[in-house]
Amino acid sequence: MSAILTVLLTLVAKFVPAVAANETLISDIITGLEQALPTITKEYQDVMPLVENIIAALRGTDGITQAQSDALDALEITIDAEFDAAAKDEGL
Repeated sequence: MSAILTVLLTLVAKFVPAVAANETLISDIITGLEQALPTITKEYQDVMPLVENIIAALRGTDGITQAQSDALDALEITIDAEFDAAAKDEGL
């Protein structure tokens, strides 16, 4: 699973600069990350740098709205909370 997820996230990361000011595509990418988050959390160590790069790239696009920026903030908070919970469950 990790290899497939890594490939998909790498492709998304490469695609992000092309979305530029396309508000719909930015929203679709954010939604996709939100939906993939449970799987991403399980594979955190391998794929989190890719997710962080995608979030940073989305923040750097010209077409990002305040609502989308807020969604990215919420996504980062959720990622941090889920990782902390997973680490606690693992006794880390």
